[in-house]
Amino acid sequence: MAYIGKQPASVALASSDIADGIISEAKMANDAISLTELKAGTDGEIISWDASGNPVAVGVGSDGQVLTSTGAGSPPAFEAGNPSLLYSTASTVDTGTLTISSTYITSTHRWYKIYLSGKMANDGVSLIARYMIDGSAVTDNYAMKTSGFGIYDHEDNSTGQNTIDLTNQVTIGNAANEPFSAVLDFFNPTSTTLTSILHWSVAYASTGDVFYGDFGVARRNDGTQAHNGITFYPSGGDFNEYAIAVYGFKV
Repeated sequence: MAYIGKQPASVALASSDIADGIISEAKMANDAISLTELKAGTDGEIISWDASGNPVAVGVGSDGQVLTSTGAGSPPAFEAGNPSLLYSTASTVDTGTLTISSTYITSTHRWYKIYLSGKMANDGVSLIARYMIDGSAVTDNYAMKTSGFGIYDHEDNSTGQNTIDLTNQVTIGNAANEPFSAVLDFFNPTSTTLTSILHWSVAYASTGDVFYGDFGVARRNDGTQAHNGITFYPSGGDFNEYAIAVYGFKV
């Protein structure tokens, strides 16, 4: 541009000199925007787009949740996985009972898998389980039906029980080379229309090098009763050490 007289001094461009919305996408160079130019957000949120194609922040999930698709036209969401680890703990301190309470046994899941392992404090004891209702172990004898099958085909079919002996074969020892390990499936525990079923397998040692395996099933013959917990304990003494984990499945 030509000037009459002296050229005016250069003045820095200010943001007020640019009208809002005047810079189009085409004027932006590829890879020109770095993380430092992005507006500050909330730690843990993820950028997505809504059904109208507008950007949206996916809310922060909680520890252990996974990012899940919620289908077309909806941003993803942080949700509990399937299966979901609901509870786990381990200890080397003598403990009398291990209880999976209604905090974890809820109507959210239909099927629970429980892993339990450890060592007994006393020699010659059994591993016992009991259904629970609202924080209390079942104490009536309402037709608890069980059957167990050991590696020697030992069977036990009985009614009128309120406890479940998970080690039908023999008893568990308490030496360092006599641990136990159990895997249990707990089906429909909180249903009031379907009878809850417990299925298990247990490996354990009774006399040093002699190892046993038991398998069994149990049900409480009351399909209208919701069972929102289960507890485990030795028939005598304590668990000398243990580890337990509970997973819930949505089906």
